[in-house]
This record gives sequence, C-alpha cells and structure tokens, in this order.
Amino acid sequence: MSSTAAEGGPWKRALLYGLGAFLFLRLFTLAWGLAVQAFFPLPALPLSSPYMHGFVPTAGELASPLAEPWMRWDATWYLSIAQWGYRAGDGSVAFFPLYPLLTGGLGRLLGGRYLWAGLAVANLAAAAFCVVFYRLADAERGPQAGRPALEVLVTFPTAFFLVMPYTESLFLLLAALTLFFWRRERWLWAGLLGGLAALTRAHGLLLFPALLLAWFLASPGRAFVARLFGKQADASAPTRWRWGALLALGLIPAATLLYAGYASFYVQHGPFWAALQSSWGLHWAWPWMAVWEGLSNMASTGTYVLLNLFSAMLVLLPLLAGLKKLPPAYWAYGFLVLLLSMSKVDAEGVIVSLHRYVLMVFPAFVLLGEILRRGRPTWFLWRWLCLTIQALSVVAFVLWGGVW
Repeated sequence: MSSTAAEGGPWKRALLYGLGAFLFLRLFTLAWGLAVQAFFPLPALPLSSPYMHGFVPTAGELASPLAEPWMRWDATWYLSIAQWGYRAGDGSVAFFPLYPLLTGGLGRLLGGRYLWAGLAVANLAAAAFCVVFYRLADAERGPQAGRPALEVLVTFPTAFFLVMPYTESLFLLLAALTLFFWRRERWLWAGLLGGLAALTRAHGLLLFPALLLAWFLASPGRAFVARLFGKQADASAPTRWRWGALLALGLIPAATLLYAGYASFYVQHGPFWAALQSSWGLHWAWPWMAVWEGLSNMASTGTYVLLNLFSAMLVLLPLLAGLKKLPPAYWAYGFLVLLLSMSKVDAEGVIVSLHRYVLMVFPAFVLLGEILRRGRPTWFLWRWLCLTIQALSVVAFVLWGGVW
C-alpha cells in the first residue's frame, strides 16, 4: 500500500471528527450568545466609547445578534488595528500583527466589514485546528486518542475563545502545524510556521526552545545525554549535527525580532514591551509569587483567581502525569507556555487571563483525554461541569463581565 493511501484513513477521520467538534463548539457558543441577547439585551456601544479603541463597525455589524455580542474586550483592539493600524502610545503594540493583518485584508475585501472578517478568520482557523489537532493526537497516542482529545478541547471552560475574534485559534493552528511538520522532519516548514505563530502571539517564541531541544536530541546530542546519565549510547543515534534544521528553526526568533524592531522603532519609538507596563499596568513576576498574590487578593477577585487556578491545574496535572507519553518537545512547549502565562500580572499582582492562555497548552488535552476516557463517571463529570462553566463564561463575556 502506498504512503498516500495509508495516510487517507487517518486524515478522513480527522476531517470527520475535527469538523464535527468545531461545529458543536460553534453552535453551542452561538446558542448561548443568542440566549443572552434575548433575555439580557444590551445596547450597542457608542462609537465614542473607550472600549471601542477607535474601531468603527458597520451599521449592519452593530445591529446583528450574530456578530455584535462577540465585539468585546480585546476583540475591539484587534479589530481597531485591522482597520487603522498601530498607533504610538496607546498600547496597541502589545497585540501581535498576524491576526489583525489577515482580518484587515479580508475586511477590505468585504467592504469594510471588519467584525465579520475577524470572526471568519478565527472560525476558519478553529475548524482547521480541530482537524490538525485530531491528527496529531492520533499520530502520537494511537487511533483512540483523537476523539477524547477533541472532546476535552471543545468542552474546556474557555474554548469559546476559539470562535471569537481573538488570536487563540490562529495561534493554535500554526503551533500545531509547526509540531506536525517537525514530527515529519520537515524542518523548514516547521520554522516557517513557527515564525508565523511568533507573529500571532508572544507565546510563539516558545516553540523555538521546545524544537531546539528536539533538534538537539535528533543530533549527536542524544548520545551526550545518554553518557551524562551513565547510559550506553544508542547505536542508532545520529552522528552528524543537522545545521540546516537549526537554521530553519532560527526563523522563529527572527520573526519575533522582526516585529519587536518594527513596533519599537517605527511605531512606539521605544521598547515595545514597555507598553505592557505603561499602557496596561502589567509586569512580570515569578509564577509562584503571582499565585501567592492572587490567593492573597481573593477578597476582591475571588472568582477570577479561582477560575485561573482551576484552568491551570486542568493542564498542569496531565502534563506532569504524562511526561513520558509525548516527545520532549511537546511537554517542553507546554510547560514554557504555562510558566510564561503565570508570570504576567496586573498592578495588584494578580495573574492576567491565565484561564484563556492555557488553551495554548494543547498537548495537555491529549493526555487529559486519555485519562478521562478510562471511566464513564469521569467523562460525565467533565462534560457537564466544564460545559456549565463555559456557558456561564459566554454569558459573562457577552455581558461585559470579568476580565478576558
């Protein structure tokens, strides 16, 4: 049987279950958004509202119950950048450029309907990610791993952000494709897609150390590690360093440096990362100190802190339990994303948006699905508890509640 024919079955399953999972998430989120609009109608924000950040939607977008409910929080930042570009001094450079660039291009093709364009880019990316994610889980943990991994993903408490005009789905698609091509030793494609991920979110840069570890272990470094732990080197270990692969991976930090240079010298006229503190009041802290500060501020931000910590535990525990079940690059990427996400805090020292950022730790969902599928009671509890939390989160998001 040819390799193409052998690949047909897994990809057909990935399309079937991936698109099915996406449609479930899209319809679940849509139904709750429409319900909120019906029972708790809110007037559309005036264009002069500071929450619009200069974004000017069309009249049809403002009046549409299918679009307006998702024009909240960071979404208006991305849409404003897509419509007008970056502006110095307003903190817009904290939002990386690939998603606004794609949204802006499509929005112009749609006659200035940037909100619809943002939703289209996010939803197309979400559908594609579900397919690729199933295929990754299938390839790494066997043909029984894809469905539970997808179910964990779409029922996760903050999974609705995959279909919002946010960067989550585009980043996840690019990160998953990066790891997909790396596993097939297509290093140039891994570097190119990793560079695009780094232009989507700052977390994309973390693909570089994760894949650098993979490169080291796929080179004579594997024998070095074996000797370091007093073991005999594998006779099949590579004997030559793969410098071309390393050069390809260099595209990931190069993309980050490209945006940093553009934002710092052309837009901000100063270090662009300073905008995090000057415009947003954010700073960096050791993860354990950030957790402690969050617990200390429970009186004022109790629900928010608990949701952050609950979400973090849902991905941290599977990663710790499954260290040997996935290649080192997967868990290195997962731990680095989690550490970076737990290090960004607001002026009160509370971790910011961790419950949303943990979506990027997608290798943990493969492991969590494997754990949950062992018993029906755990599946039942997961589905109803997490879907209930997700439904309440959608309600809060549409009603401008919480900090996302």
